[in-house]
Amino acid sequence: MQMKKIIVLGLVLGLSILAKAHDWDGIDIPVAAPVGSWQLQSISDDFDYISSGGNRPTEFTDRWNDAYVNSYTGPSCTSFHRDHTWTSGGLLNVHANWDPVYNIIYAGCISSKATFIYPLYMEVKVKLADNTLANNVWMISTDQTQEIDLIESYPSSHTGQEWLDQRLHLSHHVFVRSPFQDYQPRDEEGVYGTWYWEQGRSNWREDWIRIGVYWRDPWHLEYYLNGQWVRTLEKNSHSYRDENGNVVTKTTSFDAIDKYNYTAGTGLSKPEHIIINLEQQSWLSALNVYPTREDLTDSNNRNIYYVDWIRVYHAEGSSVVVVVVVVVVVVVVVAQVVPAVPAVQAVPAVPAVQAVQAVQAVQVVQVVQVVQVAEEVPVVVDP
Repeated sequence: MQMKKIIVLGLVLGLSILAKAHDWDGIDIPVAAPVGSWQLQSISDDFDYISSGGNRPTEFTDRWNDAYVNSYTGPSCTSFHRDHTWTSGGLLNVHANWDPVYNIIYAGCISSKATFIYPLYMEVKVKLADNTLANNVWMISTDQTQEIDLIESYPSSHTGQEWLDQRLHLSHHVFVRSPFQDYQPRDEEGVYGTWYWEQGRSNWREDWIRIGVYWRDPWHLEYYLNGQWVRTLEKNSHSYRDENGNVVTKTTSFDAIDKYNYTAGTGLSKPEHIIINLEQQSWLSALNVYPTREDLTDSNNRNIYYVDWIRVYHAEGSSVVVVVVVVVVVVVVVAQVVPAVPAVQAVPAVPAVQAVQAVQAVQVVQVVQVVQVAEEVPVVVDP
């Protein structure tokens, strides 16, 4: 009888470890695993610890670097700096401000130490910063040739920037590093739905939002917003939810994942790091669109991009059963050698613009049609 009690206790403890409470508990994964079941990866983080540039606990350092994946310091006038990311109040704070003298924007950036590969589902809960900087969560391969953008957003309450304020950018890139070439699926390439927006919604910065990407295989990506599907990209077809909520489906005679065969027929096949950051992108600098000094002044509360949590799942076989069995076996061995003990009490690409009135918004659209929205990766990078 005593051995039975200890075995039951072992099962309860093992299951409680596996079922540790997370901030995302109770939020369904919106897509089924293609094989086996979704297994939570250790990079997943609800940021329920205190961390700063000078004090990184193991909860942070086991998962993240407080910099980019290599020595690159950011596009345009951006300078990634470790002191501009911290955790407090259960949130990751990604901060930016102007240098008081030089034309430099110091911005926060963290990147995962590990890389991740399909089949994968990744989701974040974020609150965007109202300052025109790119608010990003993305992935990139170590050699900087393949990229998946979970979200790029350019929120701004400034007059003339309404077009960007309404939209979320959901995309990917494949690159040739030398000579530099970049493909991303967008309107000008005959692939639609890169910029997601909803009729009647003026911005995304006033609400907490959840963005997810399902990377099924090298030729299939799906995007989810607040648990609802909004876009799918495949080799010869793509579909998306338009501004009125209608599903639009297109087919292509070319490979929409890698139109110019930059991956030599392998698609999005490389393991990738995860990056969370703010940055001033060069295509906006070319338009002379920058955050103002007031935008990046702490007292105005517009210069922090908040991340509540990030969760990452990989499709695998049922490892939960294996872990429980191990716990039981260990407890049985202990039960055979330890005398009876008293009972133990049990103790979260720009679509065509139909009449943009503001001059600056028109300029943004025109340049977006010419310039790739992908400045987060430098033309020359030493991996």
